[in-house]
Amino acid sequence: MIRVETPQEEQSLKKFRDLVQDLNQDELTDVLLLRFLRARDSPEKAEVQLRKALKWREESKIDSFLIWRPSKPVEEDLCFKYTGPDNEGRPVYWVPIGRWHVRQFLEQGYREDIQKFKYHILEYITNNTEKLGHHQSVVIFGIERLAYSQVLHLESMQLMFASFRDLEQYYPETIKTMYIVNTPWFFPYVMNILRPLLSPRTSNKLKIYNGDKTSWLTALRKTMPDESIPAEYLRETD
Repeated sequence: MIRVETPQEEQSLKKFRDLVQDLNQDELTDVLLLRFLRARDSPEKAEVQLRKALKWREESKIDSFLIWRPSKPVEEDLCFKYTGPDNEGRPVYWVPIGRWHVRQFLEQGYREDIQKFKYHILEYITNNTEKLGHHQSVVIFGIERLAYSQVLHLESMQLMFASFRDLEQYYPETIKTMYIVNTPWFFPYVMNILRPLLSPRTSNKLKIYNGDKTSWLTALRKTMPDESIPAEYLRETD
């Protein structure tokens, strides 16, 4: 579980709680407050962002997306899964976004499903992680098979960038590390656009690897057992 790390953080947490004492205290656990506090570095900034996040959740009915399901073709294509714990017990999730046919679905009229799906996956990861007794998770983003044509599709890229923005603003400090593996030659251009949109704290969570399997598999094995690494990554030959 998340714990106060220093006397200064304990004082900041107390001040933060005082600033939001008008809100429903049953929802304001120390875990929630510490996540926003660490993401914003000050009680005042954390208060502003927490209020925005709570308002956003209410207006967008975000709680409903945990049980929401997209149309069958979208659900079958936009797969992701929990693979097991890392070496410290944190849940590990595999999100093979390079295999998703986002552009195709957008062009076929599934725009609403794609928009809602990003909230579904964020809600699932956050809630499942809490059920497993942790406040942070590890995510492996598989970029294999990402087509250059999808990167050139403006709306697809806007959705990806918006997902990272929502993660940072509304789900702060819910992910410990994001491994981005099997990136193609053009991925650095994507990151040149994405990184300026992220805070240094979030940007530092990104661990990016190209198609050199030895490199990223070694990195994964340092932090998690083979049982938590997607099985097909272990089966694939160099």
